[in-house]
Amino acid sequence: EGKSTVRLDGKQIGDTYEDVKYLRFSADEQHLAFVAKRKSRWVLVVDGADKSREYGKLTAPELSTNGKFFAIGACLEKKCRLVMNGEETGPEFEDISAPGFTADGEHSVYFGKRNKKWVQVFDGKEQSPEMDDFAYWHFAPDQGSAVVAARMGSDWTWIVNGAPGPALDVLGAIDFSPDGKHYAYGGTEAKWGFKKHKTRGVIVIDGQVA
Repeated sequence: EGKSTVRLDGKQIGDTYEDVKYLRFSADEQHLAFVAKRKSRWVLVVDGADKSREYGKLTAPELSTNGKFFAIGACLEKKCRLVMNGEETGPEFEDISAPGFTADGEHSVYFGKRNKKWVQVFDGKEQSPEMDDFAYWHFAPDQGSAVVAARMGSDWTWIVNGAPGPALDVLGAIDFSPDGKHYAYGGTEAKWGFKKHKTRGVIVIDGQVA
């Protein structure tokens, strides 16, 4: 009848909802989180129990490896904040991304939008520089920061340890050396002129075109 339920190994988890999305297991597979819609509002459900108040918008949830910590980006009207273990925390934004934890649960990261600019929030603290958009991120090898593929103006770059690399029209994937001290990625530069369009493939090592 247009309603949705979640079933785990054949057993219903939680209630009956208008909609359900973003099912997430903890790494040890002992905990399950999802976002459910009830009376046109969204709520975070962990192991069948409501773990947030109702919001107009929720991102995908994130669980720590053992399921003891959970976080989600939540918006009510145009006021968005991180909700961690059921409590709103951190700065307020106009939009917010889904959060992420390191494997040990010691560090967290998410992105918030304010005045048409995105900013990284690492362990609850806003990090520079501001970005016009971002497409992908992951934790650095030392897990002390996040590495972000960001759009700055009309170009793209990787931001590593808070420092953006050269501006590129097309951005390739980034890879780190085994010790985590060096990194490299590829990309494409484009040059426009009167009736001319030239592209050049480049390799960037440690933030500099090689």
